[in-house]
Amino acid sequence: MPRPLGARHITALDGIRGLAILAVMFDHAQIIWDGASVGWWRAFTELGQHGVDLFFVLSGFLITGILDASRESEHYFRNFYLRRALRIFPLYYLFLAIAFFVQPHLVHKPDVAAGYRAWFWLYGSNFLISRHSWFETSPFNVNLTWSLAIEEQFYIVWPMIVLLFRGAALRRICIGVVCFSTLFRLCAELMHTGIVSVYVLTPSRLDALALGAWTVLALRDPAYQGAFWIKNRLPIGIAALTVGVIASLCASRFPETRGLQEAAQVADMLAFAIGFAALISEAALVGSSTVAVKVLSNPLLVQYGKLSYFIYLFHWPVMRICTLAIRYHDVPGTGRFGVLSGPIFWVLAFFLPLLPAWISWQIFEKQLLKLKRFFPAHEGVAEPVTK
Repeated sequence: MPRPLGARHITALDGIRGLAILAVMFDHAQIIWDGASVGWWRAFTELGQHGVDLFFVLSGFLITGILDASRESEHYFRNFYLRRALRIFPLYYLFLAIAFFVQPHLVHKPDVAAGYRAWFWLYGSNFLISRHSWFETSPFNVNLTWSLAIEEQFYIVWPMIVLLFRGAALRRICIGVVCFSTLFRLCAELMHTGIVSVYVLTPSRLDALALGAWTVLALRDPAYQGAFWIKNRLPIGIAALTVGVIASLCASRFPETRGLQEAAQVADMLAFAIGFAALISEAALVGSSTVAVKVLSNPLLVQYGKLSYFIYLFHWPVMRICTLAIRYHDVPGTGRFGVLSGPIFWVLAFFLPLLPAWISWQIFEKQLLKLKRFFPAHEGVAEPVTK
């Protein structure tokens, strides 16, 4: 029986982050056909949108683990927020600066999002998108910031909750948040709020974050080591992911069926979150050496995870450039290389972002992260996981 996670860096968790960013890219790779792709293949590629759910579960897991281990720290809030700022703000605001001030000179068309810049600067883009739907911006896609806005809003509130509650009380709060988020999606669907709103609003996404938080708290409790869900984490995870995949495929393949759409969007997010929590549990337990952990520890997958933040923000312009290079006169469904156009695009779109991401990591991100040494995550306490 694997032991609960300890104070160490977990390579497989980097691989999980890599899996998440590849899933998102898999979804966005539909840009090559721009609506010309139909049928089950398109429904299958749209499963990649749940890579964001994996990011949320992993974020809840890692952040709660760090906060729980540092609750006795004298500078609990200061160190947490400054470390988060060093990791998140520089690249995020660099991206926005390019999108708002450089992009208009590269693409000569109106910037629809320009009149709402304050929402993006202040991490409120998910609420803005809920009201106005997706913005037509290219090649730097500011719509991507909706998930980062949710995480930042989570960071504002969650450290206080972790400080005030602990043990069973904190785990009950996590389960309560999961129930609230699922109920919110159900009510929003019944009120016909709109698919985009349900997708991007913070309450709709809290179940994934809370499940990640509950998972790390449960794994650290000795009372849970013989629990049914730990012994059967992989079968539970596979069953949950199967439910999520079936619900998503049905909703995507039969969009005209409103009732199916509503049921799927309520259920599939929760099902995927449960499955991802089980996968993270498998990766985090000490001594686990299953095939899943070995796959997640693959060096290439780990490298994608390490560079995932830059890739998430900047992969869209790379895909857009690849699309323009391969399609005839930007006509959907056509390609310069015939049947090979799709495979060539996929190779370029998935591997080209690695180079600028690696350069950014070496000369920009890693240098700023060295400042974290002035704000130790756990003063006198070993950090359990890293992010």
